[in-house]
Amino acid sequence: MADQPTYFDQLLARLKNNKRIAFVFLFFSAFVAVGAFSDAFQKIRTNLSSFSSTDAVFANARVYRGRPAKSLSEELQGAETVWVAWHTGSTQLASEQLLSAKRHLRVVLIDPDSVTLDSHAKLGKMPKSLMADGIRQMTKNVVKYGGEIRWLDGPVQNSITVVDPDLERGWIRLELLLPFQEATFRPSLLVTKKDDPELFLRLKKTFQDIWDQSAAVRQN
Repeated sequence: MADQPTYFDQLLARLKNNKRIAFVFLFFSAFVAVGAFSDAFQKIRTNLSSFSSTDAVFANARVYRGRPAKSLSEELQGAETVWVAWHTGSTQLASEQLLSAKRHLRVVLIDPDSVTLDSHAKLGKMPKSLMADGIRQMTKNVVKYGGEIRWLDGPVQNSITVVDPDLERGWIRLELLLPFQEATFRPSLLVTKKDDPELFLRLKKTFQDIWDQSAAVRQN
């Protein structure tokens, strides 16, 4: 027994036998397709218009492929306030340049006895013992200098340096951590208060949150 023709088969047969019906069908199909496309396009426009202005705006920041050619002491020349959240500050040069002039100083370093330092050491080329020694020496230097220092029992993630946060000339550098690479090769972003005040305030708050979550240094 032959299969009964489906509705679709019957429709194709009618279209073949009647050109007028075929024309009307094609015209109606095209109209529906255009309408569907128009609705989809309108939805896309609506979704795009719902984005906040920050979703499609690039930050006004300078990007460096590595650490700037200028020394830290040159960059900090004339600065009245400096806040830093660094992983270890273990290089003697960094310590000397940071403490090269009298200013209001706040420093956050990773707790040398924390598990976090174990994890951080695995991402670099310096043994944990040397990192811990560097943190303790940097801590002594900051205390002797008269600055404020705290230790963070957690990852600093990307180093942050905040300069004159309450002045119009203020700037912030965010240095990106690259696992297994030398520190001098870390890319960085420089944001000034003048060029991008919104991002500047967000980064400033980031440091303040890190500071609030850090603890006073233990006296050994």
